[in-house]
Amino acid sequence: PASVTLPPALTRQILVSPSSDFQTPTMLPTRFFSGDVTIATVDVNGLITGVGVGETAITVINGLNEFVLPVSVTAPRVGTVMAGVEGTVAQGSDGSLVMLAPGALREAAEVSITPRTEADQPMGMPSGFQFLAGFDLNVGDRPLAIPAQLAIPVPSDIVAGTTVFFLRPGELPNADGTTTQVWLQLDSGVVDEHGMARTTSPPST
Repeated sequence: PASVTLPPALTRQILVSPSSDFQTPTMLPTRFFSGDVTIATVDVNGLITGVGVGETAITVINGLNEFVLPVSVTAPRVGTVMAGVEGTVAQGSDGSLVMLAPGALREAAEVSITPRTEADQPMGMPSGFQFLAGFDLNVGDRPLAIPAQLAIPVPSDIVAGTTVFFLRPGELPNADGTTTQVWLQLDSGVVDEHGMARTTSPPST
C-alpha cells in the first residue's frame, strides 16, 4: 500500500515485489523498521500492528531501494463520519470497519458502513457460496485514490484462515435488451484471528 490507516490491535501486511501484480519475489531480502513502536510495530515479514493512536512511518528497505510508508493509527468512530484526505476508520453497529488511508479520499465525504442481512440481498447467493455477512458501504461520490480496507465480522464457527469473497450485485445485458442480475466479485479476503473477514488482494493488502 502507499499509506495505511488502521485502529489499535489490527494488522496490515506489506507486500514487496518488483511486479505490479506482486507475483514476482524480490531478489534480495527486505527489512522493515518502525519510526515509533508505541504507535505501530512491524515484524520481519512486514506485518504492521497498530499499537497506539498517532502517526508514524514504516521504512521498507530492499537492496538499495527504500520506501517510507506513512501509517496512521486511529480509534474507530461509530456511525456516519465526515472524513477528508487525512483518512479515517469508521465502524458499523456490528463492529464492521472501513479503513481509509491518508490520500484515499480526494475530498471531504461522509463515510459509513451499515450491516445488512441475507434477507436484505436482492437475490440468492451463487451456487456453492455461503452468506456470511452483508453491508452497505458509503465513501462519497468520487472513486477512491487508494482502495479501502475492510474488516467484517463473520459467524463464530468460521475458522481463522478461511478464504472469503466480497461480492456486490450487478447487471449484465442480454441480447434482447433486458438485463440479468448477477453477483460481481470485487475482492477476496481471509478470516483473521479476531473473526473478521479482511480484504487481502493486492494492492489492497
